[in-house]
Amino acid sequence: MLPRKLCKTLFMLLVPAFAIAAQQAPAPHVVDLMAPDGLKLKGTFSGTAASGPGVLLLHQCNRQRKVWDDLVTRMTAAGMNVMTVDLRG
Repeated sequence: MLPRKLCKTLFMLLVPAFAIAAQQAPAPHVVDLMAPDGLKLKGTFSGTAASGPGVLLLHQCNRQRKVWDDLVTRMTAAGMNVMTVDLRG
């Protein structure tokens, strides 16, 4: 069994860490992008609470922007702002 002082110290160190982990990035939101020919493309922007690098993810043929959801979650957790877009077709 750990000594009481060590337990108290660990508790004091871990509580702020859990509080930081509990802070979540803003929820992703859907955006409309208007092409020059009038076609409306859908996209999803997932941002962090603070400014950071930005990444644009484009899917392959016969796919949709949702294929990137797992990666987007990891990238926003790493402090990146991510935009995914559904291409024509």
